[in-house]
Amino acid sequence: MISDLSESVTRSSATQSSATLITAVDAVTVPGVAATELWLTGVQRRDLAYLVEASYPFEACGLLVGSADTERVDVQDVFHARNLNVERARDRFLLDPDDHMAADRSARARGLDIVGIWHSHPDHPARPSITDLEAAWEGFSYLIISTTASGANDFRSWRLQGGKFIEEKIRETPQTSSSSEEES
Repeated sequence: MISDLSESVTRSSATQSSATLITAVDAVTVPGVAATELWLTGVQRRDLAYLVEASYPFEACGLLVGSADTERVDVQDVFHARNLNVERARDRFLLDPDDHMAADRSARARGLDIVGIWHSHPDHPARPSITDLEAAWEGFSYLIISTTASGANDFRSWRLQGGKFIEEKIRETPQTSSSSEEES
């Protein structure tokens, strides 16, 4: 299930440069895998792919709501948020604070938390950039989806630990018979 907190995303393509480059930074990542795993349903992956493809060539962004412990991050809901960074929307995002607060209220009402942030990297790898590092907080999952004109092609999740990103494995939550009926 996806919760769309925005009716439309304001974009300004006139101010964008096709030569804009996101630098994937090996210096901010360390080998190995984070102790946690990010669990998404197949429906959530498809919803995210749809959102990043619909926003291409601009960055899409949003929040992951669910529960987390030291080993597992279970995503219960994916929230789409407006990207307020219209000047650099091809390689930057700025989550709308109103959308962030709405997602937080929805999560708390269900006994859940915001467990991560997702965003796309149009025409660039699904690796954290220096900008991603500068805005990151420890304890959150950072799901990055690489997208091109042909669609979403790589989903990778990262956690900030000791000032560096460590990749988090992404697992698919098994579909239960009740969720199968809801999707039909």
